[in-house]
Amino acid sequence: MIFGFIKNEEPKEAHEKLTIALDISSKFKDAYFEYKQKSKNQWKITTSALFVRLDCFSERCQDIMHLTSTIIQFTKL
Repeated sequence: MIFGFIKNEEPKEAHEKLTIALDISSKFKDAYFEYKQKSKNQWKITTSALFVRLDCFSERCQDIMHLTSTIIQFTKL
């Protein structure tokens, strides 16, 4: 879907969608840490193991956002 926007020369739309995805990922992690703190650390799950895939997804989104930003800059030239 994201690369479809880029292919169809709509990098701004792709950038907006990636921004939303990163915002949701961040809010999800924030909610987890908030409720973990409220439970007084009774959850015995290691944080690094829990968010491995989400962190990888976020990194990929940031890489693609960099690509879309570059495309937007080049279209302005």
